[in-house]
Amino acid sequence: MTLAMMSRATLGHTGRVLEASPATQFIYLAVVVAMALRVAMEFVPNLSVPMMYGAAIAWVAAFMGFATVYGPMLARPPRRIWVRLMIGRR
Repeated sequence: MTLAMMSRATLGHTGRVLEASPATQFIYLAVVVAMALRVAMEFVPNLSVPMMYGAAIAWVAAFMGFATVYGPMLARPPRRIWVRLMIGRR
């Protein structure tokens, strides 16, 4: 939920289309996989350690994916400012 709100806010505030790209869909999928593995740990105790590692890897993949995809968007001015700078208007 947090990543969904952060990605939506980033797209909206940087002047981009509010559409989940394939990279964003991967980020959401990684979070769901992490959650599913954490829940499954309770039902398959003999595999709890590998599932914990899998959940951790999926969680890190999701947040690193967010930083990789959305970090550059947040580090630059919004698109509408770039358009104004290129056109020469304020």
